[in-house]
Amino acid sequence: MERRCTEPVPAERWREDAWDACCGPAELVVQRSGAFDLPLDLGQWIAPATLRGWIEEETREPQAAGQSEGAEWLLVLLTFAYAQRMFGSTEIARTCRTNGAFSGICDGQMPVAEELWRFRRKNRPLLQQVLAGVFRRAICERFQIEASMVTPELEADLRCHALERLDLARHIDGAGE
Repeated sequence: MERRCTEPVPAERWREDAWDACCGPAELVVQRSGAFDLPLDLGQWIAPATLRGWIEEETREPQAAGQSEGAEWLLVLLTFAYAQRMFGSTEIARTCRTNGAFSGICDGQMPVAEELWRFRRKNRPLLQQVLAGVFRRAICERFQIEASMVTPELEADLRCHALERLDLARHIDGAGE
């Protein structure tokens, strides 16, 4: 997949000792270009309860707190879904009725697909920011590195990953799922 917003972070930019802390560089999903890539489903790396906690913490960050145009629970819900390979608004709304982890976020308020895509459209930059923050946490956890060791290039790459997921969600909704 071609990146639009920035060049991917070359694998050699990662701290080598961080690579060795896990099972080595083979543990990473690496594209042909040698750039780092995340799994589509962060649930492969992180337990859902931990993921939800990180998302809630990211939404309380000063730059994110109180900025969503609408309910904060929708920000948490969409970030949770996009981080776990669920992009279609209809599928997310349906899952809120059948999955305890999703319905727990909704706290009795069951969304409809139109509400989700409207929220995404109005809060796209904020969703991108929160998703990128969750991706950073996942990488730091997975590869045992401090957040201060994340390079600006990697931060830019993570923002691209977040943007790609938002674009994918928009396209799936536009296609009528």
